Amino acid sequence: MKEKRYAALLGVMIAAGLAAFAESVPGVFLQEGGWLWTEQADGVMLAKVKMSEGTAISVETGGGTDASGNPVAKIKEAEYDGSKGKTLTFAQVQYDGKSYWAISNRFVMRKEPAVLVEDCAMYNTRNLADVVNGHLDKGSVVAIGDTVSVAGGIDITELSYYSERLYAVRTVYVKASKISGKLDDITAFRILGNVARAKDPDKKQALLESAETLNLSGKVLAAVQEARQKLFEPEEPEPDGSGEAEAAE
Repeated sequence: MKEKRYAALLGVMIAAGLAAFAESVPGVFLQEGGWLWTEQADGVMLAKVKMSEGTAISVETGGGTDASGNPVAKIKEAEYDGSKGKTLTFAQVQYDGKSYWAISNRFVMRKEPAVLVEDCAMYNTRNLADVVNGHLDKGSVVAIGDTVSVAGGIDITELSYYSERLYAVRTVYVKASKISGKLDDITAFRILGNVARAKDPDKKQALLESAETLNLSGKVLAAVQEARQKLFEPEEPEPDGSGEAEAAE
C-alpha cells in the first residue's frame, strides 16, 4: 500500500514538474552580443552565453498576466557580476534545452524572428501619419507580431527591435512588405554581415556562395547578388594629383 501511495505521489510530483516546465511561451532575444546569465549560489548573476539578435528562446511565465490577459514573464531583481551592489530585472528563459536568466528588456514574448528586406520607416501606431523619427536599416533582425490591414489596403506589422540608444527593446509598426520571416532570408543577411566584416576576398566569396545555396526571396537574393558584384568590381586607383598639377600650369 505504501508503495502505491509513493508511486501515486511521485506521479503527481512529476506531472506538476512537467506542467511547470511547460508554462513558457516563445520569445525572441533581440540584443546582438547580449548575454544569458546563470544564477550563482549567492544570488549574483554570471554572464554565461553570448547571444545573437533574433535568436529564438522560450520564456518562463508565472508573473501574472498583462492588461490583455496574456501570461507575463517570471522575473526577479538580482545583482550581476561586477555590478557593485546594483541590480537589474531578470526573467527566466530556456535556450538550447537549458535554463538561464535574461535581462528583461532584451527580449520579447509571443513574437517570431524576422529580417527587414528594405530600409523602412517606423510608426508609433498603425496610423501611417504617426511617423517615428529615423528608420530601420535593411538587414536588421527583428521580432514581429500581428499584421493588420489599414486604410488603403496596406498591411502593417507590429515589430520589436533592440535600440542601442535606449538600451532596451522598442516596439513600433512598419509596412509588412518590408519584412521577411523566412529563416533562409534571416540567415542570408547574417552571412552578409560576416561578408562585410571579413578581410580575405576568398572568405568573402565562400560566404556569398553559401548564401546563394539558400532558398531566398527576391529582394534578399538581389542583396546577395549586389554584394557579389561589389566583391568583383575593380578598385578605382587613388588619384595621384597629376591632373590638378596640369590644370595649374
